[in-house]
Amino acid sequence: MKIINWHLFSNETIEIKNNVVITGENGTGKSTLLDALQYVLTAGKAKFNSAANDSGKRNIEGYMRGKLGREGKPFLRTGDVVSYIVLEYFDETSKRSQLIGVVLELSQANIKRHIYNRNEFRKELQKRKLKANFADKKSQVPSLFRQSLGVSSKYFELIPRALAFKPINQVYNFIYDFLLNEDPVKIDDLRNNIHAYRHLSDVLKEQQKRMELLEQIEKTYQQYQKTMKHLKNYEFVKDVFYIESLNYQKGQLVQSIAKNKKMIQDMKQQISLIQNQLHGLQKDVFQLESTLESNESYRLKKELEENLHQQQRRFEQISQNYQFYISQLQEDITMLKRLRMKETFVERIQNQDYDSQYLSEQLFDIRNDLNERRNVNMQKIAQYNHEFKQLRETSQQFNKQMELLNRNRFYYRKEVSELIEVLSVNLEEYFQQKVEVKPLCEYLEVTDESWRQAIEGYLNTQRFDLIIEPVYFQKAMQIYEQYKAEHHIFGVGIVNVIPLQKYSQTAENSLAQFVTSYNSYAKNYANMILNKVHCVEHVEDLTQYPIAITKTCMVYQNYAVRAINPKIYQQPYLGQEAMKIQKQIIHQKLTDLKQEMTQIEKQKQDASRIVHWIEQSHISDLVRNFYIIDDYCLLEKQIQDLKTRLSEIEEDDSIMTLMFQLEHLQKELKTVQNQLTEKQNQYSYETVSME
Repeated sequence: MKIINWHLFSNETIEIKNNVVITGENGTGKSTLLDALQYVLTAGKAKFNSAANDSGKRNIEGYMRGKLGREGKPFLRTGDVVSYIVLEYFDETSKRSQLIGVVLELSQANIKRHIYNRNEFRKELQKRKLKANFADKKSQVPSLFRQSLGVSSKYFELIPRALAFKPINQVYNFIYDFLLNEDPVKIDDLRNNIHAYRHLSDVLKEQQKRMELLEQIEKTYQQYQKTMKHLKNYEFVKDVFYIESLNYQKGQLVQSIAKNKKMIQDMKQQISLIQNQLHGLQKDVFQLESTLESNESYRLKKELEENLHQQQRRFEQISQNYQFYISQLQEDITMLKRLRMKETFVERIQNQDYDSQYLSEQLFDIRNDLNERRNVNMQKIAQYNHEFKQLRETSQQFNKQMELLNRNRFYYRKEVSELIEVLSVNLEEYFQQKVEVKPLCEYLEVTDESWRQAIEGYLNTQRFDLIIEPVYFQKAMQIYEQYKAEHHIFGVGIVNVIPLQKYSQTAENSLAQFVTSYNSYAKNYANMILNKVHCVEHVEDLTQYPIAITKTCMVYQNYAVRAINPKIYQQPYLGQEAMKIQKQIIHQKLTDLKQEMTQIEKQKQDASRIVHWIEQSHISDLVRNFYIIDDYCLLEKQIQDLKTRLSEIEEDDSIMTLMFQLEHLQKELKTVQNQLTEKQNQYSYETVSME
């Protein structure tokens, strides 16, 4: 607090921290300090010296000039006077200071509360690049101070009351004079306030219902997000397998390109061989023509023998490739039998009833069919893996439930379990003793099993409302409020059991008569819910009561009849018998899951076996190398022809025989030329296809 030219204080700085006691003799300035503080905090509406005596008549001019009351020197200061009162607040959290104060100017004529006039003051602030709020009227000044201090409008009334005091003779008068406002009580306003309060209470209940609906919407949305997450995971797995399939096809294409390059190289060699063969035949024709011209049959015989020897050596080389090709073909025939594909083709191959053209056409079709079948089974394997994973997770969840049931504990949804855990831990920590927190269903027993489904279905989620001793209820509510958002606990009730004592009696012919409990709080709560529900044997009798139910879970209420969803009561929770029923249900579900998982595993193995067989197939090599069959058969025929010619020459040395041989060679020469043209065309096609 900074004070300049305020009564006897010329220039003082006072630090105020925590609690401060101001002491001193009378007239030393205690009230003077409080009046300076009050003048700033009330925006100039101070009642001076009220802290010392109500009869004090101090004013602004007396404080600024420093009124002494001495003869010959009434004031400490004369002439024009400028006084300053400044309060500096320091925020220990943000480490920032805030200044609030007043500057007062006093001349012989009047008192000014500002340094410049309004326009001059604005220009000065703009020059210093400072922002400021202005009050156009004196009545607006408190509003600016409230904004700066962050206090209510009653603050300006309470400050003078807090500083003003005198000996208390009558406590009653002190309360009315200094603590209470003088406003009289208006009955009509009070009555209107009560009506407004009740209206707001109804509005609050309506808002609570809307909140419950919004919570259901939020829960549905969370389930939707979870489903979308599973769908994205499934799409991701599908994409992974698709990428693996593309990588596999890429590898196959790379291998195919390498093999095609080798095939083209082989075809070059074949073309070269055919060209050599063509040149040989041309030479043979020329020689035979020369022989005919010179009649040198012996020389022709020698040349044929040499040619035959060369062809036989080449035939030995081709035979190895031919035998290897046939062995690969037989292995794929065995594979096709296993897959039960192309039965006609398999039969013709086994009977050797085929030619190269038929073999080529069929092998191309088989390769396409095998690739398609492999892709289909790869997709099946991915689907089986996904289904098996889901079944395994479901099985683990059921096993967890069975473990709890074996320990005589039910498996509840996450919100119920979370709230039980939070309340148990925090109540024990607060009261320093173990506090029992259980849902209603663990206290109840059903006395007539034929009505179990009706009771379970009507209670629905109220089965999981928590029962605790009344002494812990208020603290439990506070804990629930504190942790509900952090743990996402919504829709679970904590029962206030004190008002339920009036429900200690069980209504006759009501659903409550089939429920018993050793815990009176639980029984009273069950009576409150079930006493109003009448039990009837036939659905036609439902309308005889405002609320009624049948064993088949048909409910009549609010003039409407509806069937309870079986999902609500199919998994029972009331009493020890419910544990036995849940164990039987979960045991059966685990058995069914195991059978289903076994079946899926078998289907996956079958699909994997088919993929393995197809991947072991030689179909690509068979398609690429089917020309070996033609080469083998053609060379075999050429060798046989050479042998025949030699045999003819040996048997008949006449000119006619030589002419016949020449004609045969010319035909063979034409055949070889056609083969060369065909191979060259095939070479060009394969080269372009590979590129």
